[in-house]
Amino acid sequence: LDIYPPELQVADASHVARREWLRPVADTGSLDPAQVRLPDDPAGAPLLYVTLGTVFNEAGPLRVVVDGLRGLDVRAIVTVGPQADPAALGDPPANVVVERYVSQAAVLPQVAAVISHAGSGTMLATLAEGHPQLCVPQGADQFLNAAAVVASGAGLALNPDELTADAVREAVGRLLAEPAFRSAAARVRDSIAAMPSPDDVARLLESLT
Repeated sequence: LDIYPPELQVADASHVARREWLRPVADTGSLDPAQVRLPDDPAGAPLLYVTLGTVFNEAGPLRVVVDGLRGLDVRAIVTVGPQADPAALGDPPANVVVERYVSQAAVLPQVAAVISHAGSGTMLATLAEGHPQLCVPQGADQFLNAAAVVASGAGLALNPDELTADAVREAVGRLLAEPAFRSAAARVRDSIAAMPSPDDVARLLESLT
């Protein structure tokens, strides 16, 4: 069962005898986007969501990202993870709100782009909304996911040795200014929507027995 749409397939899977697509669907529970605290200024500026997930969420890389957003005509909501302290990021600029956690499903429909660790959950949820993203992988499968996003045309990636405030600033500017990224993300979104639902796949599995 493969939750990655065809546009994100970068590894050879010829050894797999049979593949069934499965649309990635998050259990969002009860959503209230109004509960997400967003920065007010600059008024009307594009909103970014920044997260490094719940495992690789060290303050150092997040501080670099926040510094890269300083002075840009964007608003950003940054999450540090449920076990981390927002104060670890210091005094953020006025266009940035820092939280431990927000409902990703509540904030994603409101954003223009995402900066993340390229964990599979965040990466796929972002693309399911048709948003471009800047991947800053930190470990595990995140480097493969970042490479898949770049190959699809739906985003950019900065590896740890490339992560600087200037590089973040340049990448965000490109994601927001160049329509090709959003067009590619929309193609992946449509591909994800066309994948069989969990109910469809459950019925298929039942039929095999």
